[in-house]
Amino acid sequence: MSTAPPEPRATSRPLARTLSAGLALLEALVLLGFAVFYVAELVVGGGNDTARVVTSAIVIVITAVGLAYLTRGWWTAATWVRTPTLVWNVLLLPVAASLVQADQGLIGGLVLGVALLSLVAAIASGGRPPSPEGDPEDGVPS
Repeated sequence: MSTAPPEPRATSRPLARTLSAGLALLEALVLLGFAVFYVAELVVGGGNDTARVVTSAIVIVITAVGLAYLTRGWWTAATWVRTPTLVWNVLLLPVAASLVQADQGLIGGLVLGVALLSLVAAIASGGRPPSPEGDPEDGVPS
């Protein structure tokens, strides 16, 4: 029986992963805010097509839940989170361009800034988190 103390686990999280988690959480919260706004508009009579408003709110909430799941993945150092983060934020680039073209420059600029920062953070994360054990090349414990 070994009496050697176990090696301490690394408690620090790389900055790129922390930033990616924070930005995904920000995006999720903003989307939840939009869903609440859509439903509130419907309640006060602002929405003229109930089915469209409810469907939009449901899709927005589902997307926010997905982003919250990405946040959890970044926070827990999951290996799968980089690709969906990249895809989501690349899809935000034309949204930002459309907002700018629709004279919503401030909102479009914010969307563009968050998307670009998220892309840079996800790319800088390097994909797989460092493995506490095993070969750092394949990420599989030995």
